Amino acid sequence: MRSEKANPKTGQLRIRLTQAEREALDRVVAAHKGATISDVVREGLQWALHSSFKRKPCTLSVEAMKLVADLADELDRTPELVLDECVLGICDQLAANTVPLIVQEWRLRQDYRQRAEGKTATGK
Repeated sequence: MRSEKANPKTGQLRIRLTQAEREALDRVVAAHKGATISDVVREGLQWALHSSFKRKPCTLSVEAMKLVADLADELDRTPELVLDECVLGICDQLAANTVPLIVQEWRLRQDYRQRAEGKTATGK
């Protein structure tokens, strides 16, 4: 019986890219700190292969993504959930002329944080 070792190249995929595609891929990788080309390609494949899921990809500007990531950190949520809640909240606001829950939560956290800082500063 022959001992077969796992071939590390079995799961690899080789594709040819045009110069423009390669440059675009390099720009995407550079924009995502710590990402590799493989990470970006895997993420793209996930979206392409799982198109029947209820989630679809969304592109944001770098500035908007930074704001979403900051809100996610502050609210202890994923960026995807923050984005979902923001869009759903805007729709709720338009339909009922109210403030979205995620905005109410953010305001409450800001108020709580300011009160906590005020108590610390005054020694109460």
